[in-house]
Amino acid sequence: MSAASRQPCPMAVRSTGADPQVRGSRLVDKVLRATIEELARVGYAGLSVEEVASKAGVNKTTIYRRWQRKGDLVLCALIEKAHQQVIAPDCGSLEDDLIAMASSCVALMSSAEGMSIGRMLFSEALDPEVADLVRSMRREREAMWMAAIERAIARGELERGDDALVAIESIVGAIHHRLLMMQEPVDAAYVQRLVRLVLKGLLRRPV
Repeated sequence: MSAASRQPCPMAVRSTGADPQVRGSRLVDKVLRATIEELARVGYAGLSVEEVASKAGVNKTTIYRRWQRKGDLVLCALIEKAHQQVIAPDCGSLEDDLIAMASSCVALMSSAEGMSIGRMLFSEALDPEVADLVRSMRREREAMWMAAIERAIARGELERGDDALVAIESIVGAIHHRLLMMQEPVDAAYVQRLVRLVLKGLLRRPV
């Protein structure tokens, strides 16, 4: 999904009362960056809006004017980070699209920050607010991947009704398991094998 085609995070409500030293999109960027850094450092339960505001150099009231709840702020920060780092190019084939997207997911999740956030989401999964975050992120992730599926349908590679979401979950789930559970690296060869294995089932036509 390109920067031009995606919509701003719905929780990032623009306000005319921004701190004079930091305004508009620059303010939002600083706050979301600080949120990600704090989330990786202390987790969701330990994250405070006050600390995010201090790190971003803004007043906490400025943050609350845009994001009424901590969960809104964290979700917006996670979505923005995903959009910045998970590419969704049109490579001309479903296989190449999925390999490119899976590779960018690996880069995101295998970074020190990404690993910390991934472990936090897993370890705090019983927190209802974190569970809501995970569900929202899953919907956002699926929307990004489904763009590649829709292109494949338009090219005639897939028939509508194929188990596209199962295929996406298989790819992302395998990467999550290997990186976060097994703590093993995921290289380009593994990504290619994984995508091609999943596509064997997805592209199979009844005889």
